[in-house]
Amino acid sequence: MALKAFCESVENRRMTLKTKFHHDQTLITKIMYAVDTRMQLWLSDGRTASDREEMDDGIINLAPIVTSVLMDQLVVSLPSCLTPTSRKPPEDEGGDEALKSPRRKKKKVKEDEDRNSKDRKVVNHHAPASFR
Repeated sequence: MALKAFCESVENRRMTLKTKFHHDQTLITKIMYAVDTRMQLWLSDGRTASDREEMDDGIINLAPIVTSVLMDQLVVSLPSCLTPTSRKPPEDEGGDEALKSPRRKKKKVKEDEDRNSKDRKVVNHHAPASFR
């Protein structure tokens, strides 16, 4: 019942939430992590309780999650496996040449040689003599 009410609440406020999702790319992940954490706590309480009445149903009250998102007050610390990573390569600041890989250095030297040589001649040593 709690998940159904949560889904209805999200559906009723979908336009506002879409705007918030646009501004924070990790907001959906944060919401789902908060919901999952509450559900897992509730399920672990169910394993240890001897009777259903001993379980705290306040844990699965998901309305405060939607309210905190709408008020920009949702605070969730995501684990490292759920945090976004930057896929940009580190910028080259023209540092020490010795730190660069030899492969890159050779390629750069070869490109410089190609640019500087004006009379490049391609020779196929395996071609028949009549074609040379």
